[in-house]
Amino acid sequence: MVENKSLEDNQIRVERFEFVLTVNENIVCQRYFRIGGFRERSLVSLQLTEAVEKCVDIINKDLIEKSNIFNWYMAPQVFQNREEMDTWVANHKEDRFKLEVPCFAVLRETKEIFNWNGNEMLPWANKFDTSDFDGSAPEQPCILKFSFLENKNEVRSVSWDISNICPRFVRSNIDLSNSKNKYEVDGVTKAPIESFLIKKYMKSMTSIIPKILNALSTACSYDDVSEYTTYLDYGGRKYDLDIANTEEKYIKKVEAEYRAKTNAYFRNQ
Repeated sequence: MVENKSLEDNQIRVERFEFVLTVNENIVCQRYFRIGGFRERSLVSLQLTEAVEKCVDIINKDLIEKSNIFNWYMAPQVFQNREEMDTWVANHKEDRFKLEVPCFAVLRETKEIFNWNGNEMLPWANKFDTSDFDGSAPEQPCILKFSFLENKNEVRSVSWDISNICPRFVRSNIDLSNSKNKYEVDGVTKAPIESFLIKKYMKSMTSIIPKILNALSTACSYDDVSEYTTYLDYGGRKYDLDIANTEEKYIKKVEAEYRAKTNAYFRNQ
């Protein structure tokens, strides 16, 4: 899951630009990259702000797709009792209704959990977290933060909470490359169900890292710098996106106000 490309890793070449995705302040993906034809003006542009938001959208779509896959295979069928479950299973043994493995079921009366093994529903003795399906609130927030940096300085970032959007399994297995299965070690399966889900992700999804790099690189390399918008028009008022320039103007304004007060004070002495 972790793709921490840190300065201590001698195999990683540190470039001028990077993006970092953290979950509750822990790095889960970090990439250094170059931008051909880079434009300095882009760092204070609306286009870069929109590109960062596009990257967040790309990540969200990836997580939502994984959530849909998770729910398809893991969301349990809920029955009142064993008799109701057996009737349902009997009606789904035909080819057109054939149940997939795994297929979980929960009984309201006894709270028992069953899993379809391909032939029959058997009691499930392993841990099964029902919090993703019973409306329980997450134990803690899951705050994602996507940041674009230049020379280790944060230029733009967006934070958002996926606690109530994605199942716990998806929140715990964020991999933008969609290429790693931590539940398989040297050909040995550590957790069958979890490994099964990751394999489904890897089979049906591709890395979204190239899409993120392309969005950021494109926004920072316009041929015509005059196309960059460096302010926001809100309510008929323009807001400068160059934070450093805005701060400098504010400081100069305050200096001028205090200088005028100081000069007036000494003139009256």
